[in-house]
Amino acid sequence: MEVDLPNGAKGQQLLDVVDYLANNIFMPLVAIGTCILVGWIIKPKTIIDEATKNGEKFGRRWLYTAMIKVVAPIMLFVLLLGSLGVY
Repeated sequence: MEVDLPNGAKGQQLLDVVDYLANNIFMPLVAIGTCILVGWIIKPKTIIDEATKNGEKFGRRWLYTAMIKVVAPIMLFVLLLGSLGVY
């Protein structure tokens, strides 16, 4: 059985399809889910507190918080759309 993928690849076999799904669909979805989990559910403060537990410095906390809550999910969603062939 051969199928055509959204990235333009023609006549792909089963393992090629599974590889495409894993790398281009599931990885971005899991990464978006991780950003939502860390950024909005358990809160970045939990990660910052854990990282600074032994007195280490965690510079630019605001940047980490902004990246994990807003920037990373948006960029991952754009990557996902590109992988699906939307644009």
